[in-house]
Amino acid sequence: MPKFDAAEVAKKFNDEIQAGVATAKAAGRGAPLLVGFLANDDTAAGVYVRMTQRACEKTGVAFELRRVARVDIEAAVIAANKEARVHGIIIYYPIFGGPIDDYLRDVIGLEKDVEGLNHRYRYSLYHNIRTIDNDAGKKCVLPCTPLAVIKIMEYLGAYDRTRPVGHQLDGKVAVVFNRSEVVGRPLAAMLANDGATVYSIDISGMLVYAAARAALAPCGGPHSPRARRRRPPPTTPPTAHRPPPLPR
Repeated sequence: MPKFDAAEVAKKFNDEIQAGVATAKAAGRGAPLLVGFLANDDTAAGVYVRMTQRACEKTGVAFELRRVARVDIEAAVIAANKEARVHGIIIYYPIFGGPIDDYLRDVIGLEKDVEGLNHRYRYSLYHNIRTIDNDAGKKCVLPCTPLAVIKIMEYLGAYDRTRPVGHQLDGKVAVVFNRSEVVGRPLAAMLANDGATVYSIDISGMLVYAAARAALAPCGGPHSPRARRRRPPPTTPPTAHRPPPLPR
């Protein structure tokens, strides 16, 4: 497989953001402001903060890091939702872990969620809904790491641009190891939404994601991705006694 520089893929999008920031400044609106909330001492979260800062510096987006106690994170995010000067919000997890962190993802206002982790965006992803209702075709926000994988695949020519959207990976087969809620499962759904058959492999077993174009689609209508269990080959560790959850 040929090597490539991921910076070449990113340049196009960085240039678009820089142009958008320049237009906003020229119109007197100023640079958009992204606010990050840090309420832990997690090493990985600190790395993510620095990566965010560098990306904002490169594109001209204003970035403000707010350190808060984890017991104050909900109130701080709600306040930021109401701040007109704040255009985007990101929380650096983990805060509490588990369902409380999942709840905090929904506290971020839909219009300020830059990671696509709000329930509305996640629901839209797993039901292959690509735009926000009644918003002039505004695209739904998608999780950044799976989206980056998609953009790299597009750059490498995996997508057939002669086909309509939703069919540009028809006939392609993909294998995704890991079914996390942040990367693995969203990526499997995104590939299936574009027409691929996706083998999603995790410690709990294997699922096959495919675009459900028949009336029997179990989750959200004729264009949503569905997943079905597959018996693993003999070399695969046995699945857990409890079947893995299907995409909601």
